[in-house]
Amino acid sequence: MAIYGLMAYPMVFNATTLPMMDLKSDSGFIHNVKNTNIILDRIPNILFSKTGYTELAGGNLTVIFKDIMAHDIAITVLGSTFLERFTDMEKLVNISQLSYTK
Repeated sequence: MAIYGLMAYPMVFNATTLPMMDLKSDSGFIHNVKNTNIILDRIPNILFSKTGYTELAGGNLTVIFKDIMAHDIAITVLGSTFLERFTDMEKLVNISQLSYTK
C-alpha cells in the first residue's frame, strides 16, 4: 500500500520525508508540522516515511528508499516498541545497503 500511495500521490508522500513543514489552513492559520520519524537523516535516498504506535500494535514504521543500486526498497517494522522501531529500521536499512558491497 505504501508503494501504491507513493506512486499515485507523490506530492503527498514526498512531504513525509521532510523533517518539518509549514501548512496553511483554509482559514489562513499556519501549522508547523514536525515529522515523528527521528531517523530521517540516517536513511539514504528516502522517498516515504510513516510512523505509528498504539498500545495493541506497538511501534511501527514503514519507509521506502532507493538503495545503492537505485532500486526502490520498502521495509515495514511491526510490533516493536515506541523507540526501538527506529533502531530496528536503521539496522534493516543498513543491512540492505551492505548486501551490495560484498
